[in-house]
Amino acid sequence: MPHEQHIPRKRWVLAGVAIIVLGIALVGFALYSTFAQPQTVALLRITGARNDAVQLKTSATGHIGHVALRFLSRANAQYQAGLRSAPFDRDRDPAWLGDLYFMDDQNLIRWQGADDEGTPDPEFIELIEMRLRHRLIEFDPVSHDALAFMRESFHGRPVVLAYQVSGVSAGRPILTAVRIDLDSLWRDYLRGHFSASGKFSVLAKSDVKKAYWVEPLSAALPFVVVPAPEFVEHELLVATVQRATFVAIAVVFVVVLVVMVWRLLRAVEREVSLSRLKSDFVADVSHELKTPLALIRMFSEMLSEGRVPTEEKKHEYYGIITRESTRLTQLIENILDFSRIEAGRKPYTMEPIDVGEVVSTTYATYRVELDQLGFEHTLTLQDDLPLIQGDANAIAQAIVNLMSNAMKYSGDEKRFEIDIERETRRDAEGVLITVKDSGIGISPEDRAHLFDGFFRARDDRVRKVRGTGLGLSVVSHIVKAHGGTIDVESRLVKGSVFHIFLPQSSQKVASGN
Repeated sequence: MPHEQHIPRKRWVLAGVAIIVLGIALVGFALYSTFAQPQTVALLRITGARNDAVQLKTSATGHIGHVALRFLSRANAQYQAGLRSAPFDRDRDPAWLGDLYFMDDQNLIRWQGADDEGTPDPEFIELIEMRLRHRLIEFDPVSHDALAFMRESFHGRPVVLAYQVSGVSAGRPILTAVRIDLDSLWRDYLRGHFSASGKFSVLAKSDVKKAYWVEPLSAALPFVVVPAPEFVEHELLVATVQRATFVAIAVVFVVVLVVMVWRLLRAVEREVSLSRLKSDFVADVSHELKTPLALIRMFSEMLSEGRVPTEEKKHEYYGIITRESTRLTQLIENILDFSRIEAGRKPYTMEPIDVGEVVSTTYATYRVELDQLGFEHTLTLQDDLPLIQGDANAIAQAIVNLMSNAMKYSGDEKRFEIDIERETRRDAEGVLITVKDSGIGISPEDRAHLFDGFFRARDDRVRKVRGTGLGLSVVSHIVKAHGGTIDVESRLVKGSVFHIFLPQSSQKVASGN
């Protein structure tokens, strides 16, 4: 039977574990997706910024070409007019326009830029002359006046020239070229042009080590556009914050899910346990009702039919009938009270009562039965007890239930004590009722459920004694309805001690009552 009772619980536990595992798996999948999504979105934003870089690159190269073409056109016009002074105007021309060169079919003429100092390297001049002459030889009349760029390398450093070929009236083409000062171009224009967006940096091709993407500035200019480190760090930081947020939400969700499933399982377990207890209750109540009724019927029939030979036996049978009737009344009263308590309709008639008198009367009613069962029993009553605002019948019923339990679950040593004394708890005067027995005791794990309806301890010694599991639940409700408290001290085989504290009313019992 115990094994069968654990089957529903095991099934519900397994179902709960399955739900938790499934929930965690779903949350794990969602967490993985949400964890990877911010990183993916950040990378997409970093990669997508390349389109903006292309637009800025187009505007930058267009500006450089426009400035260079305007300068070369002015220089060419001045040269053809026979003016041999340098055409540089530093109020209008940027500092990245360097040396100016003129090349016809015979000579190379160099005009030194305003920022250049010293005599140029002859080897460098020879290289420039050779490259410009080659461009002049390949001159296509159709493309005259067009701007072009040329990039060479001199001693490992890039050299960039913007040039234009124009025809004169005599039909002799003239090539006009200006060297682009790359350091100045980067410092004075390119760096500010791209960094203004907050997304990009411009580097020399040789300075690029690692980047999410690289966009060359142009075929002639040895620069590349890359995502700015600050922009990348910001996007990755946003992704990290989003991941942390998703993780926090997921953790909270998992915790809430586990708590909800745990509470659901607890509720289901309580319902299953309650259903089992109610089934046991029906069986126990049936037995509890049948036993006294059978005894009452049997002895009443013997008495009515005159089958009792002596007066002594008659008195014994009358006593049994009276005792079983009292037991039956108590059982029915507990069942009715519990049903009223469950429905919230249990009425109490509150008035000032003498608890000592109520307990003394109840104790006196059961003294004969205690003697017959072989109990050593005492009642200690302190004088000058305060009056209690309460229901005398309810208090009596609580004491009866405690006495009944003591008699049913007594051990070999049968002893029962009731002490009533004045007590102060939390600045409140009242009466403390202590009911002590020497029964089988209560285990610590059962003590937590002792006052639950239908609960009976799992101890086999308890299961051997038939009962409804309602008595202590009714006691607890009565005590709480009177604003009091109940607690228990118990050790297995050593008995139990119940303490009931009831706060007083405004009146007092006269001394000696």
